[in-house]
Formats: sequence, C-alpha cells, structure tokens
Amino acid sequence: MTASNGTARTPITPMLTLYLEAKRIGAKELLARVEGEAAAAYASEVAEAFAATITQFATEYEAPDEAFRPDVRTPDRLVAEPSVDVLAEAEEETSIPEIRIARDVATEIYLSGQPMRVVDRPELDAEYVDYEVSILRTLGGARFVEQPGHDKSGAVAGRALVADLLLRGPGDLPVIGEVKLRGDSSPILGLIQVLTYIAHLAPAGQYRRLSIAPGSGERSPFRPHDAGGPLFGGLVLVVDGPELDAPGKVAALHRTAPRFAAALRGQDEISAVVGGLEVLRLNLQDGRLQKTGGAVTARTSAEAASSS
Repeated sequence: MTASNGTARTPITPMLTLYLEAKRIGAKELLARVEGEAAAAYASEVAEAFAATITQFATEYEAPDEAFRPDVRTPDRLVAEPSVDVLAEAEEETSIPEIRIARDVATEIYLSGQPMRVVDRPELDAEYVDYEVSILRTLGGARFVEQPGHDKSGAVAGRALVADLLLRGPGDLPVIGEVKLRGDSSPILGLIQVLTYIAHLAPAGQYRRLSIAPGSGERSPFRPHDAGGPLFGGLVLVVDGPELDAPGKVAALHRTAPRFAAALRGQDEISAVVGGLEVLRLNLQDGRLQKTGGAVTARTSAEAASSS
C-alpha cells in the first residue's frame, strides 16, 4: 500500500517481530530456545511466522517495479556502468588486507571472480550477484504502518532488513547470505535473519525485483517464480574467530546451529520455499579468507567441527 504522499506503507510482519525479539533477548535465552526439546517448538514457531509473513506481504505490500537500490555499486566501493570491467578498475586486486566487516566478505567473493566453493557440499556453491540488498527500500521512501506498541510502528522501513549478500546458486537459484563475524557472530540469529529476508522476498512482486539490476535495469534473471520447487537458498556465513571455540554461550550457539538449521529445514512451510538452509564456516588465513585456486572456500559447520 502507498500513502497519499507517495511513501510506501510497509506492513509489520510476524517474521519481522520474531527476528527483532531474537535479536533483543541475547545469547543465553536464545540458546535455551534452540537446545534439546525446546528446539522443535521454536522451529515450529519460526515456520508459522515464516508462512504467515509470506501471505501477509503478498496481500498487503505493493512491490514497486524497481531495483532494491538506484546506484550501481560493487562491494569494494567502486561505481561503474555495466559495460565497465570493474575488476580492471580495481587495479587487478584480488583480495583485501583483512576481514573486518561483512562487506569485506562480499568484496573477497566479488574480487575472486569465481563462485564461492563449499568443499564438502558442492551443490551449495554460489556466485556473487549483489551485496547489502535493502529488501524493504523504495525510491519514494518506505515507512512501517502504525501499530501501537510495536517498536517499528511508523518508523522508516528502508534499512530495517538488509541482506549482506545476494548470490546465485546452481539452476539460477537466488541465495540469500548473512555474514556473522566478531561481535555479531550468532549463527542462530543469522538463520532467523535469512528466513526473515526470504519471507519478505518470496511474494512474486518482490521476487521479480531480484532480477532488476541497479542502473542497467536488468540482470541475468533468476529461475522463474512459477517454475515449481523451492524459490531460494539460504546461507549463514560464519567467519572464523576465537569466540567460535571458546567456552561460553556464543560457542554453544555455534555448536547448536547445524542441528537447529536441520530442524528448520524439517518444517514443511520452510522447505517448500527454501531449498537449502545451511551454516557455513569461512576460515581465515593471515586475516584473509581461505581460498583454493583463487576461489573463496567454505565448509558446512558440521564438517568444520569434525575436522577441527
């Protein structure tokens, strides 16, 4: 829906509310929800919110026929027209000095010029398409609807949901990626974030926007929305760090994440839309992402744990 001043009115969805709560409660309470017998109940709660959000967003949100942002950008902050070889503009750099923020991961994948390789699950390999995709953004501005008592009531919506990475998987499947590193390293929250992004991208109008490139107006399309089968892949990319293996709640969340990802995949509402939902580990070597043959390499969290 659109307000009289042209500002898009964005519904406050169950998945957005669930994500904001998971972000607020902290590692201890989140861990309690995803361990043992509680995990199945929480996975069911997430699945119910996921399905309800897709339905609500399909009926209450008028997706504009435009890209998710107006400018052509690459994660190393170059601006180029589609005809320009942006790798040449980058002075043939193929890496960055140190991984510090999520954008650095996007930059490494982008500058490699190759798909990210998942060594133990090659069907999860995915190539760079875009970064920092602002899912609720519109060129005329976007605000959440008024919902008294909700943190987002009437608030600016444009930057509320920003996916770190848009990737292309096998069969032109759009893959949504969320990077976790340093102080923002909870893979459980990452799984919820990825599902929140996908739920708001799954309606046909929003899905169509994924194939609209900033500046040029089009990019190689993703698989058709009506092709049948799952619409998306979802990856949480955890960058190696000392907190992953140290004692404490954060490390426990990392150990639990593969099991909770499996519990989420076991929910029919989620598996019908998401063909793969995985937590991957990106290892660092001298501060940079580990590569093989020039390609950024990752492992599933379960495989990384067994080989450590």
